[in-house]
Amino acid sequence: MVKIMKERELIYDLTTPMLPDDFDALGLTDEAHTDDMFMGRVTNVLSKHRTKMRVLTHSNGDARDINGYTPEELAQQRLKEGKVSHRIVGVYDSYNAQLPDGQLSNYENEGKAVLHDLVVFEKPDFIIVPHPLDPHPDHASVARQAREIAVFHRIPLYYMNTISGRGSDGSLIIPTHRFKLTRGESRREKRGYRANITQTTNLPKAEIRDVYTVLGMTGTNNVTSLIHDTDVMRSDPIGSKLRHRRVA
Repeated sequence: MVKIMKERELIYDLTTPMLPDDFDALGLTDEAHTDDMFMGRVTNVLSKHRTKMRVLTHSNGDARDINGYTPEELAQQRLKEGKVSHRIVGVYDSYNAQLPDGQLSNYENEGKAVLHDLVVFEKPDFIIVPHPLDPHPDHASVARQAREIAVFHRIPLYYMNTISGRGSDGSLIIPTHRFKLTRGESRREKRGYRANITQTTNLPKAEIRDVYTVLGMTGTNNVTSLIHDTDVMRSDPIGSKLRHRRVA
């Protein structure tokens, strides 16, 4: 019991939250769209913590109106682009629930079922999701689903910050973790983000440049952050999640 408690305090301390960086951890990024993890610059943060990453994308990406693509063709193209972009930043195991883009709040039971099965299969040590107050309804829906699954499995949960740093209700979001990224790390995120070609199709170049700047992908704002949901595991202070640790 003492050993478990010490391990928990080192890895999942609730009062001074920290990401696991002292063992071969496995993280799961649960996102709505294939480019969401780049908006949180998740991969570069995790590279500093020597962790492996899996990605679950909920939407099939068929909602954008792009000339030359039917919704079915666009979904297939977005799936291909997502795999390429994830591999650029070192994520080789990615999954897609193929749920309708822009309608994830109508498919939360289906999304939770996929996430639950993936958690049982992969046994991640923690999950990272968009913030529940993200103004994009798909992002907020995924956050709600992930929180329910994280509570059920007693898995530490972390939120990406929103682009503006504020919630959909206007509240200021206070990060629990801040990370200074190198210019090279920011550029790597930019390469991964740009691989989602259809995501930026039909967007003005000035708007795309603004996105790069806000996300810190140009090296002008290379501080990123995560928010630890400290309430997810409070009902189990010892951390029964340790029962689910992967066996090497």
